[in-house]
Parts: sequence; structure tokens; C-alpha cells
Amino acid sequence: MKSAAENVYTQFELSVAKHPDRIALDSDKQQLSYRTLYHSVEQLAAVLSEQGVTQQDVVLVKLERSIEFITVVLALLRVGATYLPVSNKLNESDLSFMLQETQARFVICTDVTSLPGMGIEVLDIVDMLAQQPTQPAPRVIRNREACAYIMYTSGSTGRPKGVRVPDRAIQRLVIDSDYIQVTPEDAIYMTADISFDAATFEIWGALLNGARLIIDGAEFSPTRFMRNVAAKEATIAWLTSGLFHMLGANRPEVFQPLRAILAGGDVLSSAVIRSVLGTCPGLTVINGYGPTENTTFTCCYVMDDVTLPQDNVPIGYPISGTHIAILDDDLEHVTDGEAGILYTYGDGVALGYVGDRDKDNAFFYHEKISSGLIYRTGDKVKRVNGKIHFLGREDNLVKVRGYRVSMEFVTEKLYQLDYIENAFVHLIKDHAGNNALCAKVTTKKPVSSKLIKQDLATMISPYMVPDIIEVKEKFSLNKNGKIAKNQLIEV
Repeated sequence: MKSAAENVYTQFELSVAKHPDRIALDSDKQQLSYRTLYHSVEQLAAVLSEQGVTQQDVVLVKLERSIEFITVVLALLRVGATYLPVSNKLNESDLSFMLQETQARFVICTDVTSLPGMGIEVLDIVDMLAQQPTQPAPRVIRNREACAYIMYTSGSTGRPKGVRVPDRAIQRLVIDSDYIQVTPEDAIYMTADISFDAATFEIWGALLNGARLIIDGAEFSPTRFMRNVAAKEATIAWLTSGLFHMLGANRPEVFQPLRAILAGGDVLSSAVIRSVLGTCPGLTVINGYGPTENTTFTCCYVMDDVTLPQDNVPIGYPISGTHIAILDDDLEHVTDGEAGILYTYGDGVALGYVGDRDKDNAFFYHEKISSGLIYRTGDKVKRVNGKIHFLGREDNLVKVRGYRVSMEFVTEKLYQLDYIENAFVHLIKDHAGNNALCAKVTTKKPVSSKLIKQDLATMISPYMVPDIIEVKEKFSLNKNGKIAKNQLIEV
């Protein structure tokens, strides 16, 4: 049993002390031992300190999956700062909004010319890694309640909300967890974008347990994944449900080198899981459910060739350090088999949203439920024979590629394009049975769907851009003069 250290960075230092010569980071370009990584982090922390980065500063990090990114976030925690990871594909509007809302003082990136007119100090990671500091960074007092990172997740209005995640929530996720035990013998294959909270499990699951983190900096490719999982001797990986279904349905043998594959972000197919487990003896498949507000996983359901799922795949049981309650509208517990809203509390709950963004009081205190902060997920669930089953969203958000998306918000943005006459966005299933967005529009002038996608991508996050955009000659109207949505869905 490992006891949680006083913060994430000191937990990392324990890994360094115990396993100095083990490989910590493994990319196509190089490998770093824990000892070498530690020295790089300490040097960068000293440079950051000389640049003026201080305790409680928010620093936006705009990098690809890379050894440099891992070095940066460790160095930021070392000086007591909070890291804000964003995708390199993030549009300027959202980037500007996040910088303003978080009051970030610095941006770390590779291309300092990519942030014109932001009015913020931009630090070039290549330059900083080449600098030789004059003295070590001062030690800071950082407790488990300090904000380690801010991660933006889509809100009910479509405008992303910044979730403030403390050190203790990261430690609860990966230290002495009951859904999976990561050991120094493990190698975790990193596939998640740095702005997606599955990266929290991948990064810290490896580094806080003395394991090896395999970093694939390229855009995800099934062929590349299949090759590298075997070549790099990965033992644990996480995939979105869509990618898991795609690989599991067509090439289930790809998972044979692994001892565990975690999947989530949407409902999992029991048929695909049975196929994968039938092809890969000894493999464990874990259905990981949870909102960013409760740090990656709230409930997990562990499956192997003995516990094959037959019908619906449950989200399982709350993980260690996590408590749940299934409540009705009066905050009373529902009976087994009855649907209710899932509430969660415990060490995984975030500190809340950045700024005054919790208009719906999703985070709240209620002594009847818990003495600590509680998060209302808005997900309908029920408990059957002890297992929790996901039933759907309470609001009108949909899950696409692991992200919550407001179709009304996407529609609103379409209408902001001056050539759009009418627009309607709805959910479809792609060829693999995964959720996808489809937009149907009429236009004031001839416009291609490709151009609409390009223009929309400058206004909203990449995961919100509809997979399919169909330009129609006209929309049918119902007797009330409104768009006949049912007819559009059926077409």
C-alpha cells in the first residue's frame, strides 16, 4: 500500500527516489529515466521561477503530447503553479476566453507567433529548456487542496467551463486505486489529447507509480497504435469508446499485448467486449465513467473472460476515494432499480469552476448527503444488484467522442454564419454505431459543406464541429410554421 504524499510533486519525487534508473518517459525520439526527468524538471522549474512564474499562477500550456509537455507540467507543479492544458487546435476565440477567465499570466508553447494580440507573456519551451538557471527554484509549501490544473469541459450553455482540480483528486485517481493497480512493471500508452481528462489517468497513473509512460505525439492512427502497443510493450491503454469499438470490432487481437484496456466517454458495446475478451485471454476491460468535475473516473466496471457482459454494460461501482448517491428531485435516496440523478462526493470532487460559472449550483454542500463538497452530475442512473447503470443525460447535452456537446449551441453558431438561412443539428450513429453530429442547413448563396465546417471551426471547439453537414435546398415546415425536425432526422 502506498500512502498519498502531501502533493502530486512530492509523490513524483517518491517515484524518483524508488526507481531512479527506470524509464519514466518513452517516445519515438528518446527515453528518459526517472532520474534524468527529475533533473530536467528541476532545471525548468528554476528557469520558470526566474521568468517570474510564482505560486498560484495559472499558466496556459499549448503543446502536443510530448516529453516537453510532461516536463512543463511537472515543473509548474514544482513551483506551485496551476497548469491549464489546451489543444493545439483550439480556436482563437476559446483561447482568448480561457486566458481572460483564468487570468493566466503566461502561455507556454512552441510557436510564440501563434498568439498575436493576446496581451500575455508567451514563453518558448525550446528556449527555456536550453537555458541554464543561476539557482534552484525555491521550495514551496503546497498541500493536497491546491489547484493542480484547470481543464475546460463543455457546459450546458455550450460555453466551456473551467474545472479546478486539486492535487488530492489526482492522487485519489491513481494511488492505491481499486479498479486497477498500476505497478512499476507497467507501461501506459498515452493516446488522450492533453486537454482531455483521460490524460490525467495516463500521465499520473504512470509517473506516481514508477511506471513507464509511452508518449505517441502523432495524431491517433489505428495502424500506428497496433504497431506501437506491441513494439513498446505497453501493458495498459485508454481509448474512447468509439476507438475501442472500431479496433475491437475489426482487429480485436490488437489488445493482446495489454493486460488492461480502459474505455469510456460513451456507452460500450457488450458484443465488442465479448469479442475482445474472447480473442485476448488474460485481458481486463474496464468501463470508466465519470465527469471531469470528479476527476476522470467516478465509477468503473471491470470485466474479464470470467465476467463477460451479456446485455447493457454497467458503469459499475464507485472507485476508491469516491462516494455516490442516487437521489430524486427532493434529494431523497431512490430504491434499487429506480432511476435517479447521480451525485458524487469524496476526494475526487474538484474545487469548483473558474469564476462565477456555476449558475446551476452543480457544486454544493448538503449535510444530509455529505460534510464535504458534492457534485451533481446531471446523469440519470439506477442501481441493479449493486451495479450502477447509466440511463442518459438529464439535460439536452449529448456525448460525442467523449465530450458533452450542446446541439443548440452548435446550431446557434451556425446561424452566426451570414450565409446560413436555416440550420438544424441532430444526433446520428456512424458506421461503427458511435454518436456523431449531423447538421442540415439551407443557405442564402451556394456554399460547400467543407467551407461551412472550416468557418464553424474558427468559432467552436473541434469536437463540436458536426461530422456531417448537408446543404439542403429547403426545409419542410410543420403546421406551426416551424422546421419539421422529425422529417429532417428521417432523411
